[in-house]
Amino acid sequence: GRRSRALHLVGEIRNIRGDSVGGLTAFRQAAATTAELLARDPDNQQRIFDHAQSVYWVGYIAYERGDLKETEAQFRDYKQLANRLVAFNPKKPEWQMEVSYAENNLGVLFFDQGRYTEADLAFATTLQVIAPAVAAGKRDPARQLEVGVAMNWRARALSGLDRMPEAVALFQREIAVYSEVLKVDPANTRAKMRQAVAWQYLAQIEEITGHSEASVAAIDTSLALMQQLRSIEPGNTEWQETQLRGLVAKLDGHYFRGQQGPARTVFGQGRTLLTAMTRADPSNTIWSVGLGATFDVRAGRLALAAGDAAGALKHAQDAARVLGRGKGFDVAEAVRIDADIVLLTGDALARLGRPTEATKVWQAGLERFSRGRTDFLSKLLRTRFLLLKRLGRRAEAAQVAAQLDRQGYRHPAYLRER
Repeated sequence: GRRSRALHLVGEIRNIRGDSVGGLTAFRQAAATTAELLARDPDNQQRIFDHAQSVYWVGYIAYERGDLKETEAQFRDYKQLANRLVAFNPKKPEWQMEVSYAENNLGVLFFDQGRYTEADLAFATTLQVIAPAVAAGKRDPARQLEVGVAMNWRARALSGLDRMPEAVALFQREIAVYSEVLKVDPANTRAKMRQAVAWQYLAQIEEITGHSEASVAAIDTSLALMQQLRSIEPGNTEWQETQLRGLVAKLDGHYFRGQQGPARTVFGQGRTLLTAMTRADPSNTIWSVGLGATFDVRAGRLALAAGDAAGALKHAQDAARVLGRGKGFDVAEAVRIDADIVLLTGDALARLGRPTEATKVWQAGLERFSRGRTDFLSKLLRTRFLLLKRLGRRAEAAQVAAQLDRQGYRHPAYLRER
């Protein structure tokens, strides 16, 4: 048992240092040990708990490495073990929290794959399970923060299902949770960071539902919070990433409103920060692949707006190349970035007087973004509308536009071509 706990520590250290292979080896060794201990004493709650931690870490490393099939298998095993703990002692808050963690892990996995219905169910269960444990903790700030995070994930899933009013209400409740924590502990940096994240997600919904002023205000609030945190600990990479995502949202807001000068200024700030982050940890695919391709796309958009179609095409090609390196990268976000690349590539080719090539790119994209899970397809309606318009298929574009209108979709990129 002591050996397995030591291996957990070794695995975490190796993983933090970027050695996922070494981390996985340590966690698998730990899992073999905790499995043997559990087999010898199957009704021992501590043995169940210890093995659950091993199983979780094996699944987590698989998730980081892009092996989603293995991730789901391990996370389902973790959930089964957590349920066994609650069956032994239903009133123990620690065991209730294990169930909430297990549900949340599966929810995140489903969300990343665009499986929003399954994700919503998992996150709803997380919130249902976590409430008694939080009540038992007598408003412990750490537990309140866990409730807030669970609310955030469910609100994001609701957004994925186009249930926007429910998502907005839940994000607002989440922000209120962090405000309560900050009243008691104004220096709680975790609460400030999570509140900044919630404001960013709320801003996204305000943007796509046509509330531009509210969206701008939400992003500015988020960035102000992140500026406070970065002044405390500039090297905190989690805070750097959160600030960077806020800058992307601010950049997009300027760009889609035709404010190219301010957009370029924010782009420069974000690119500088991203360069520093990727130099510090090149192995982080969320930064090097996801955010790297995101900034290449934004560079291309700005180039096209300035009349540099050749530069825009190069940036689009750079983004595609970067995204292609992204094994294990968030599946849903990768598809959204891919959609942006397709639109940018085709637009640049058309501007360069190469309409046949542009049409091929748009047609291939339309075919690609018309397949997949029903949940996720709804998030690609805007892309399909824009591609259909570019291909001259006006009747089909009008049908998709009618769907978007019924959903109350009012993103500036859509309205500009509606």
